[in-house]
Amino acid sequence: IQYSQQALLSGTAGVQAQTELGYVACCVMNTTNNGVFQGTCCATACRYCANFTVHGLKPLFENKLISFVQLDVIPWGNARLDVHSGTIKCQHGQRECELNKLISCAISQRSVQDDWFPFLECVETKVVQGSKDIAVDDVAHECGTHAGLIPDKLLECYNGRPPWTT
Repeated sequence: IQYSQQALLSGTAGVQAQTELGYVACCVMNTTNNGVFQGTCCATACRYCANFTVHGLKPLFENKLISFVQLDVIPWGNARLDVHSGTIKCQHGQRECELNKLISCAISQRSVQDDWFPFLECVETKVVQGSKDIAVDDVAHECGTHAGLIPDKLLECYNGRPPWTT
């Protein structure tokens, strides 16, 4: 993605990227008072958001421009919580809910975006490539190893109590 200097300085880069590339509410970037961009990206298994991660965010890491961005990734998308049953329904089905949880575990394992982003990028690459039956165990091992995370710890988090609960 090529952002114009004017778009970056005005803090509208995320909106411009969404418009130019057809992404829908995947990433919103705002400029803070100190000139650092803050991005909130969410929705695992959404092909538009996966494309944004792989083709939009990944180049920021490769070109070292990520030092100007603080990502706050919330793997939730358009999920809905049924307060009566306590169940979560994800827009793109149960697989999205599973991957959202696994990505949350990866982020909790490594809080620095440079450490967990390769995991997110690996998962989203599978979505971009059209992988329909992405098994959580396989993703934990393949993408965890790719990102330098510990697959067994990812699965322990995934199968147990998530780190954000008390």
